[in-house]
Amino acid sequence: MSVVTPNGSVIQAAMEKERWAPGPVLGWWFFSTPPLPGTYRLEASLPGNLYLSKEMPLNPENLLPLVANPSLIFDQSQMVVRWQPSSGARSYYVELWEVDTEGNLTSQYPLLYTTGLELHFVTVDLGLQPGKRYQARVFAYSADLTDRLHLPDALSSPFNISSTWTEARVLAP
Repeated sequence: MSVVTPNGSVIQAAMEKERWAPGPVLGWWFFSTPPLPGTYRLEASLPGNLYLSKEMPLNPENLLPLVANPSLIFDQSQMVVRWQPSSGARSYYVELWEVDTEGNLTSQYPLLYTTGLELHFVTVDLGLQPGKRYQARVFAYSADLTDRLHLPDALSSPFNISSTWTEARVLAP
């Protein structure tokens, strides 16, 4: 997969579906690339000899408001991620990260898309380890990415995204 940025830079990335991902991979995040205003081109070879080539305009002034007050609450049996709505958001995506003692993100646990304002999970189903630190990130989308039937239509128009982190928390032994 490659992304051509507005200044002509090309970002190459491999895309792999994680074992716990509930469905197709719907997003790619480039942490080291600050967003530049302009048009991005995404090109990817997909299974079944399919090829994706899409131009996506980005205007940082049009980003959705950040999700307010995200929280991560969990114990040995369940995990709950909650947040306040973002004006203009039609769906949300929540991902969970393991965080080392220096605050670096080490392992990603992609979770789900939802139109609600909280997600509940069984801790053991995610493979979370007691004594480890975890942090959640909540993304707000201006498109409804939960409706798989109409997903191609939702992705054919420009959509906006914003994201917010929760505080890191330790899973008690």
